[in-house]
Amino acid sequence: MEHPSDQFIRRYASEVFGDPAKAETWLRTDIPALHDSTPDSVLISGDMEGMRHILSILIQIDYGVVS
Repeated sequence: MEHPSDQFIRRYASEVFGDPAKAETWLRTDIPALHDSTPDSVLISGDMEGMRHILSILIQIDYGVVS
């Protein structure tokens, strides 16, 4: 996906974690792969590169890819 939307990423996070509350917790957690920023802060900023990176992280979690 070239330009993922904030809503798409939030819905996908809920699917990945199987629970909207767990997804929200993850979205508000500092993530080392995001330079210790929260996914939520990146989504709020609208940074497309950051949003694609969040989507990539979620795909790795969804498919069990260890990096």
